[in-house]
Amino acid sequence: MTIELKRGGLQDLGDEELALIDLRRVKTFRDERGTITDLVAVPGFAVTEIVTVKGAVRGNHFHKKTWQSTYLISGRLLVVTDLTPLGRERVLEPGDRYSDPPGQRHAWQALEDSVCVVWAHGPRSGEDYESDTFRLEGDERLIR
Repeated sequence: MTIELKRGGLQDLGDEELALIDLRRVKTFRDERGTITDLVAVPGFAVTEIVTVKGAVRGNHFHKKTWQSTYLISGRLLVVTDLTPLGRERVLEPGDRYSDPPGQRHAWQALEDSVCVVWAHGPRSGEDYESDTFRLEGDERLIR
């Protein structure tokens, strides 16, 4: 839906300069691990809110062309990666941020109910999420 706004707020439309704002209902994916909501998803860039319930594991994959950063808003996450100079495992606390460059295998497990924001630059965004997501199977998995 597109609505028209005058400067200064919502009012009846007139001859004044108008601005157009595009409003869309965001899609939320739900499963037993929590929710994933794309807040912004345009070709090559996405901002996503991920809610993860305590004990759930996410990731266990890598992206060949996408740079992904995660900012933890609440909760605690055990992050396991294979390339980071900070070490293979790290616990994120609220206010922590870390990044996965292309090729870095990554996974996390919620140590308590957690909310984070993830932004991605590359083909892994919105409807194209799976196009640059390569799953780790069996013994390749970082968290089992």
